[in-house]
Amino acid sequence: MTCLHKGNMFTDRTSWNLQTNAISDAVRAARRSGRLLNDLTISNPTQCGLGFPEAWGQASTIWANAHASYQPDARGSLHAREAIAAYYADGGCDVNPEHIFLTASTSEAYAWLFRLLVNVGECVAMPAPSYPLLDYLADLSDVTLWRYPLHYDGRWWLDVEALRMGIAQGLRALVSISPNNPTGSVVRREEWAALVQLAQAHSFALISDEVFADYQFAPSGLGRQSRAAESEVLTFTLSGISKVLALPQMKLSWIVVSGPRRDVDHACKRLELIADTFLSVNGPVQSTLPTWLSERAVIQGEIMQRIQLNYACLRDVFGVDCLNIDGGWSALVRIPRVIDDSTFCHALLEKDGVVVDPGTLFGFADTSHLVLSLLIPPEKFAEGVTQLAKRVATA
Repeated sequence: MTCLHKGNMFTDRTSWNLQTNAISDAVRAARRSGRLLNDLTISNPTQCGLGFPEAWGQASTIWANAHASYQPDARGSLHAREAIAAYYADGGCDVNPEHIFLTASTSEAYAWLFRLLVNVGECVAMPAPSYPLLDYLADLSDVTLWRYPLHYDGRWWLDVEALRMGIAQGLRALVSISPNNPTGSVVRREEWAALVQLAQAHSFALISDEVFADYQFAPSGLGRQSRAAESEVLTFTLSGISKVLALPQMKLSWIVVSGPRRDVDHACKRLELIADTFLSVNGPVQSTLPTWLSERAVIQGEIMQRIQLNYACLRDVFGVDCLNIDGGWSALVRIPRVIDDSTFCHALLEKDGVVVDPGTLFGFADTSHLVLSLLIPPEKFAEGVTQLAKRVATA
């Protein structure tokens, strides 16, 4: 058989704009020149000066013995899945370990679910604004993203009626992100109930991305509301240790399958084959997970203290122009509409050495929002926010 190849050797699904943006180029140039920057976009916890529990280092003995026996399980080791089930139980959520699937990342979890639920060209609903990574995951799975808007009027809310009227034909799944990145908004109980009703009426699945669920602010009165025990509609709940334990380098996330028993059984059988095809999570991380999870309160307490302190600082400086959030690691500042966010961010970098993200990077429809990470060490954060406020005042 002869295969003829004509034209471009690369697929259409990877025909992205591969040019870096002006702000990224300017940051790299500044660092190459040796200029010190106050980067208020860093959300990698390993780069933010956080302390980690001493007991985590002691778990290295498990790593040392991890090579002794390898017994692959498509869903992940039962020991690790039981530890994850216990994590949910601590939050009042009953999860069956047999309905948990380990993945190397939340991105991989999304990719598996897109392949499980969505045929080529069919739709997945995503909130807007949200993290731009999901656009690439959709492209790689030949999935069409249909965006439903989040609105802000002092708090973020989901326009259920607009969603109901605008549901795209061929919608196979709807993604709910709570807390959302970057809005920090949480899906309220009544909003989730409405999503369940829509999913039932239109026969699509729900994907509940809860990677930031442990970092909800106490004043919201919401607490951690996992959907991992949802029984009315097929639901896939995502989380992982990148955020739960602030360990993005250890590459372990999970999917919890819930809903009507028949749907769960069918989904688990298909997911098991997908998981068995890749077996992507390494053994030592699975072995160590129970130890890490048992000590999570230490690192989570430090992170909560930091993000609340930084958020309070931001509110003190910007007042109502600092948008209300319910949790997560990001915060939003509103700037005058006459200022273009990308142009402003570039000027802030060049003139003040402060780095923030433009809201348009996350899908904001206008150019009047800036996104900051709340993980920055407080003294650096306060310094950068003060400079930011001065630049806004003179723009």
